Amino acid sequence: MRVRCPDCGTGIPPAMVSVGTGVARCEVCNTVHPLRALQEPPSGFSSRPPRGSRIQGWLDAEGGTLTLPAPGAGPDHLRSVAVAAAWLALTALWTSRVAAREPTLALLSLPLWAAGVIGLGVIARGATEAWRLHLGPGRWILEKRTAFGFQKTALETGGILSIALEPGGLLRARPTLVLRHVDGALRLTAALNDDEQRWLLRTLRAQLRG
Repeated sequence: MRVRCPDCGTGIPPAMVSVGTGVARCEVCNTVHPLRALQEPPSGFSSRPPRGSRIQGWLDAEGGTLTLPAPGAGPDHLRSVAVAAAWLALTALWTSRVAAREPTLALLSLPLWAAGVIGLGVIARGATEAWRLHLGPGRWILEKRTAFGFQKTALETGGILSIALEPGGLLRARPTLVLRHVDGALRLTAALNDDEQRWLLRTLRAQLRG
């Protein structure tokens, strides 16, 4: 039985594991843990998020639930806000100059204004996007909650094509975990560091393999 202390990450030797009483004691930090909470699934990945992680939840061989934190107003979103603000500023300048010559032509700027406002809405939605992943045998239910609403997606694991980290781009410096399935793709945007991203990627892939 492979168990590891969730507090210090040290492996607990079999001599410190009591199956009869259902507890295990860590020799390093001298903490007693319920044995059931320490057992790792046989697929080879840690069922607990990295120590200090903002990911909440628990996974075992039968699945479980993970909650990913919303990104918030991080550097990526501030960069996007700056781009959107510059777009709206240029639109305002162009509109004022056109309106000074021919007021009716200023109506042509409406699509530009709409694009800027929609862009700000997308940025706000991304900053408040929080995911809850219900991972079960053969079926995953992914819930996304933002400031604008709630969305639930049910996926049969047989229809999941790939799970990968996509590199960042101009507006998003950090990589994003993308789950592709037969009906499209889901981007799991969350406030995760590199270790959390890699752990989540390994965990989802291992859970998918069963």
